[in-house]
Amino acid sequence: MIGGNDVMVATAYDNTKVDEILERAVSEICNALNILNEHSVKHVVVANTPDIRLYQLLITTKKQRN
Repeated sequence: MIGGNDVMVATAYDNTKVDEILERAVSEICNALNILNEHSVKHVVVANTPDIRLYQLLITTKKQRN
């Protein structure tokens, strides 16, 4: 999923680094879409990034099991 890994990485940093990471991720997504457009791609599905709150819930649940 485009951008999903960037969002996961961003959660490991403080707020100033998060903004930089997410801005770079958005820029890379835009670049990829522009390249597709240059190659006359007509149909593209852009999905949202995963809900990272669920990731924290999974970690917490796993720790509680151990």
